[in-house]
Amino acid sequence: MIHKEISIDIARSAPEVFALVDDISRAPEWLGLCVAVKQVSPPPRQVGTRLHYTYRRDGKTGEMEGVVTAFDPARRLGLKYTDKLFDVEMDFQFLPAPAGTTLKHTCEITPKTFAAKLMSPIISPMVEEQLHEDFARLKTLLEKGPKSGSGES
Repeated sequence: MIHKEISIDIARSAPEVFALVDDISRAPEWLGLCVAVKQVSPPPRQVGTRLHYTYRRDGKTGEMEGVVTAFDPARRLGLKYTDKLFDVEMDFQFLPAPAGTTLKHTCEITPKTFAAKLMSPIISPMVEEQLHEDFARLKTLLEKGPKSGSGES
């Protein structure tokens, strides 16, 4: 299993940070590999909501089926995606901080095939780099945008 954690301080309220992370239509703006995320089950988004994730890496497009595993607005969002090779579990925690919000993220990737297990030592540093790039984009996107006085966006 590949286990990665990242924590970043963002000068926005927890509701603002949660709103952007939860806005699947905006995922391609900050997730470097993301082409699209679509909600497959009917609204509203909640635990059990099914998602479909399309990504592009090295010129190849892939797809994963997903489900919301935790949904506590402005506090926590959990997601699990799966395809033939990997299960990917993500957890986002939105914690109040003196200057806004500390966003803590955990990502666990479990290889499902022998070939995927062999690729894990190569994938691990790539995941680490991708997380740092993605969260830097998220921070920039939130901090350069208009600040919401009510904490909602």
